[in-house]
Amino acid sequence: MFEKMLFNKRPTAPSLDEGTVRTLEHFVSHSCVPQWRTLLAVLTQDVALLLDLPEAQTRFYRTVGTRLADVTPLPPCTSLSEVQMAASVLWREIGWGWVEFTDAGNVLHITHGAYPVPMLPDQPAEMPSWLAHVLEGTYSRWLQQLGGDGLVARWRNLDAEAGTPFLFDVGRFE
Repeated sequence: MFEKMLFNKRPTAPSLDEGTVRTLEHFVSHSCVPQWRTLLAVLTQDVALLLDLPEAQTRFYRTVGTRLADVTPLPPCTSLSEVQMAASVLWREIGWGWVEFTDAGNVLHITHGAYPVPMLPDQPAEMPSWLAHVLEGTYSRWLQQLGGDGLVARWRNLDAEAGTPFLFDVGRFE
């Protein structure tokens, strides 16, 4: 019943932006399994110890994202709305949230919310910057696979809090 009430009527509090509302709705119906949160938190801490340079960590996670896109390619798409729909289906299937693509004329914006937030028991959640870099690699490869040669996605809200939607800009940065 709670789920029915939530999805039939969205909160109208002025402090809730669209991304936050979508994220809360997603978490009501798709929660990350706790053992994965702990495992991912430990795993990413160990990767940080092994790859002590931030640039090496970023390259590693972008490569993971590229490989993810290679094993989960999007179907052929003829419009940005089709790309958004195809990506949304994939993220929903693996419990990694939702995505929205916005064409702002000379730049493409990607908003990705309700992603898994790894955390250790009894510790506060931290922004999973590693996941943002995985998503950079994934979105970049998908766009390249669809014909966007040279396009790359770059995470832009680096100072956001855990759970806040990731914001990416797409362009020819490298």
